[in-house]
Amino acid sequence: GKIARMVVSIGQHRAFLFDASGQLVKIYGVRTGTGGQANGRGSETVPGVRTVTGRNSDPTAISQILWPESNGKAFGTRLLDLTLTDPATGKTRAGEGNGQELHGVYAENTIGLDASHGCVGFRNRDIEEIFPKLRNGDFVRFDA
Repeated sequence: GKIARMVVSIGQHRAFLFDASGQLVKIYGVRTGTGGQANGRGSETVPGVRTVTGRNSDPTAISQILWPESNGKAFGTRLLDLTLTDPATGKTRAGEGNGQELHGVYAENTIGLDASHGCVGFRNRDIEEIFPKLRNGDFVRFDA
């Protein structure tokens, strides 16, 4: 089977980056989801396998649209879009458990907390380091 290039431990607020041969490269602190948000925009970070399906080297514009109160900084300096995937077949499942990206954050004091709306947030320097290493088609596994 295909090797996950990153494993996110939701409860530990950590993300493990692996190289193409499966060797651990680095461990990062992350923030994960809080669960039901009163504003209806929130979700919890859900376990499962995802595929990198998009890469955004400047998510300012999408931040301004989705989170105008962040002044374009909601997704930090990089964003990797993920799509839920059946690991047995490698087929992505559009619209199901999606909208859970890997991205930078503007409030770096939230790293290590349940503070997102389902995404996995990284320090900007960390997501900038990860961004060139994860390609479209790579697997990212979320564990409880």
